Amino acid sequence: MRLANDALARTFGLRPEELRGRSLATLHADGLEGPAEEDAAATATYRRADGSEFVGEAQRSLVRNEAGDVIGRLEVVRDMTERLQAERALRESELRYRGVLDAIPHLVWVTDPEGRHLYYNSGWYDYTGLSHEDSMNYGFTNALHPDDVDRTIRAWERSWRYGEPYDIEYRFRRHDGVYHWFVGRATPIRNANGDVIEWVGTCTDIHDRYEFEQQLQGAEARSRGLLEGLPQIVWVGDAGGRTTYVNRRLAQYAGEERAEQGDLLALVHPDDRAAFQDRWRRAIASGSPVEGDFRLLGEGGEYRTFALRGLPVRGAGGDVIEWVGTFTDVEDQVYAEATSRLLAEVSRLLATPLGEQRDITGVLALLVDRFTESACLWFADDGDLWTAREARPHVDLHALDDALRGEITVRAVLESGETTVLRDQDALHRAGLGGAALVPLAARGEQPVGVLVLGYRRAVDDRDLELAHEVATRVATSIDNQRLFMQAREAEREVKELNQSLEEHVEVRTRELQEANRELEAFSYSVSHDLRTPLRHIVGFGDLLRKEADTSMSDKGRRYLGIMTDAATRMSALIDDLLNFSRMGRQEIRSGPVDLDAVVREVIEELSPETQDRDIEWDVRDLPTVTGDTSLLKLVFINLISNALKYSRTREQSRIEVSARLTGDEYAVTVRDNGVGFDPRFADKLFGVFQRLHRAEEFEGTGIGLANVRRIITRHGGRVWAESELGEGASFSFSLPAAQTVTSGRGAA
Repeated sequence: MRLANDALARTFGLRPEELRGRSLATLHADGLEGPAEEDAAATATYRRADGSEFVGEAQRSLVRNEAGDVIGRLEVVRDMTERLQAERALRESELRYRGVLDAIPHLVWVTDPEGRHLYYNSGWYDYTGLSHEDSMNYGFTNALHPDDVDRTIRAWERSWRYGEPYDIEYRFRRHDGVYHWFVGRATPIRNANGDVIEWVGTCTDIHDRYEFEQQLQGAEARSRGLLEGLPQIVWVGDAGGRTTYVNRRLAQYAGEERAEQGDLLALVHPDDRAAFQDRWRRAIASGSPVEGDFRLLGEGGEYRTFALRGLPVRGAGGDVIEWVGTFTDVEDQVYAEATSRLLAEVSRLLATPLGEQRDITGVLALLVDRFTESACLWFADDGDLWTAREARPHVDLHALDDALRGEITVRAVLESGETTVLRDQDALHRAGLGGAALVPLAARGEQPVGVLVLGYRRAVDDRDLELAHEVATRVATSIDNQRLFMQAREAEREVKELNQSLEEHVEVRTRELQEANRELEAFSYSVSHDLRTPLRHIVGFGDLLRKEADTSMSDKGRRYLGIMTDAATRMSALIDDLLNFSRMGRQEIRSGPVDLDAVVREVIEELSPETQDRDIEWDVRDLPTVTGDTSLLKLVFINLISNALKYSRTREQSRIEVSARLTGDEYAVTVRDNGVGFDPRFADKLFGVFQRLHRAEEFEGTGIGLANVRRIITRHGGRVWAESELGEGASFSFSLPAAQTVTSGRGAA
């Protein structure tokens, strides 16, 4: 080295004179001189006098004389330490910057001033699955939903051209093909001169929020649709109670103009406003629900009763943020309750004891006080009309009377029995009324006895007519009940007189019957003694004659004698049966439980002599226990079973069945045999006295037994019948009431 400036000396910590004559290589940390090419720039590590090292950049050039010959070299050394540190810090900062961008849970991108994308964070590549080459410049459109491409490019070009902030919602395709909604935002980065040097943007996944907002909007739309479809007037108010929303039901009720004003207080009936405002003030002050019934003005000028129900809506802090509520039309319910109370009061006024005067005037006064402007009752009495009436002060009753007697006639309603409704009649207007209903007073479909006339300020509607008919029905029924009571009282008097006459007649008839019974008893005694004596003589002397002249009497004489004594014996049996039949009608029934099973077994046992040497098959089914006279019911079975034995004796084997079945409220008991039977055409004659369908030569009997059966069963409240076909047996049945029966065990004989 021939020459070194002061800067070089300071850099290496040596004086200039200390550098002269030294080799350039002594300045290098590696002891090498470095390249010798002209205009060559090289970076090398240098060592200072204190042993510290630094990186420097050497720029070398050759020094020539005027002849162009090389006479030396010029080397300029720059200390690169600060620059390298700055570059290293920049690289580290960029790494940190990119690390931060990659860590951000958004898609981040950077463009040049013309909107060409130069950088995407790793989130972009992870989400879209696109490569770096596919994403650069306008490659982001490769991931955009096709429906969003055009509007996105237009919005982006407008932003980078005019330096306007970029804000848009669009859909990006995920690597698996699923699209998500994102919000894209970008901000220009400007230099000190205000020029845009780049754009930095983000794409934030708002899919869940978007879906929630869509659901929320759908829910709001459904809620709004529900509110609009409700039959109630639905309203929303702010924390101070001022109305912010009312559904269309208000417009339907009050009219569009009043609904647009949104002033609910103006719709409240003047008489109800003070109470309405007081309720609201207390509810707002306390934050408690508000309720009440108030009348609201309708589009046609009429008022109807609505039930107010308002509830506070509280925020997260517990403060009231708004009010929601409804007005529910309860006019019909309120009217029904009022009419029910009115009708109950009318019924109370009319419900006086029969025979006492009804408070008709009180009923009319009640109607005028609660519902009408006037109330009159017109009655027809022998062709004349008279009336009871009540009215409010403004009603001209004289004008009303003239109208009802004149051009609006009550007689027409009395004659037709039809309700008449009057509207816009001059005669009514003169009386101070707008409408009237004339309802006939008719009970139980009879001719009207009067007319109820109710007057109104307005036209009569269906509810008015319904109430008028209810009141008219109650008044007419009360009047008719009074009339019926008077008729009943007169009938009662006549019945008492008739009863007195009947009692006298019954007393006379009873004496006559008692006398007839005594005569019948005497006759029975006479039959029992006077008729039996000659019969006993005939039979007795006939037997004596047979013994005395048996050897000398011819066969024909013995036959004649046998016929005579047999006829006398049958005559005696017939007299006995007739006496029994007569006593049967007068014998007192001693009722008690009767076990029919036991009765049948006893009868079969008593008739056993008739069954000897016979082949008989008995079939006795379950029989009930009934209420009756044991001895009389036993006689029934004796007659029926005896007949079964008698008429089946011609069979090689007799079959006799006794059974019972429950039919409705009675038991049907049947005795069936396989005997000769009878012609069913004569079944109704069997139970008469002396009625026989077979000759005495074939089957003995007097024709009294079945008549006794019918009499006994009839006295027990039952009936008898018989069924048969000739040669196929017969069945005889009787019924007994089952109301007091109990079932017994099975019995067999």
